[in-house]
Amino acid sequence: MSAATDTYALGATLFALLTERPPFVGDSNAVMLAHLSEPPPSLLETVPGVDPGVADLVARALSKDPADRPRGARAMLEELEVLRRGAAIAVEALPQAKALEGEPSRYAYAWDLKSTPEELWPHVSNTERLNRAIGLQDVVWAREGVGEASKMTGSFRAAGMTLRWKENPFEWVAPHRLGVVREYESGPFDWMRSTVELTPSREGTRLSHTIEMKPRGFLGRAAAGIEIGMRMRRALERTYKRIDDACMRGRAIEARPEDPFEQPAALSASQRDLLHARLDRARQQGGDDHVLDALGD
Repeated sequence: MSAATDTYALGATLFALLTERPPFVGDSNAVMLAHLSEPPPSLLETVPGVDPGVADLVARALSKDPADRPRGARAMLEELEVLRRGAAIAVEALPQAKALEGEPSRYAYAWDLKSTPEELWPHVSNTERLNRAIGLQDVVWAREGVGEASKMTGSFRAAGMTLRWKENPFEWVAPHRLGVVREYESGPFDWMRSTVELTPSREGTRLSHTIEMKPRGFLGRAAAGIEIGMRMRRALERTYKRIDDACMRGRAIEARPEDPFEQPAALSASQRDLLHARLDRARQQGGDDHVLDALGD
């Protein structure tokens, strides 16, 4: 048995749960030959209305070529979790922004990192922590309207201005690509599209981050050049390399826990003494040394 075999079995199980029948039917010899040589029926044709993302995942899991299948049960679980949350996993499934008219300013950055896409993804896709690490203010989120007319809006203040936008659903292809389009209702920009891609390489991963920004007039062009072309590029490079270093150090069996986004707050002498006193008390009460050391770290 291998991870590819397990993935195929999970794909067959999902197919049966969704269709109330196995992918192939017949006597045992016919079914065995079908599993070896025949493509499975299309879920989109078998179950009208099935989510295209689910149909794509099951089809890849049942691929005859093991290289085309998700890389093991964990990868399957991650994709299923994305689907459960309702995130789009393919460009075709994304609601299109209203216009995206005009020629944007485009900023394309790339870094060669040592960690794998699977190691980097949980941190790179944590957009809230990432935004905070590069110095963006916390976003105030709000849901407006009901049903199909509802929309998610975000806003924050920067350089004395309030930026407010409609947030479109993320494009989310774990662990390889994520992207989002924001349509601004106020501020110096019309719209922004941010795309992050993680491409496996011999050394680890090539991380590409592209930001397209349609400015409003001279103020928007100047703000984009300074904030995205200079400050954000440096902040992204610093943050992505810190994430990479934390992932690499985390491979060690005895590695200490480490925040991949920012340095921990320094403890004062009195705080450190208090921490050690509490940990010593827990040890005296039978606490496990390994657990307490991790908790202290």
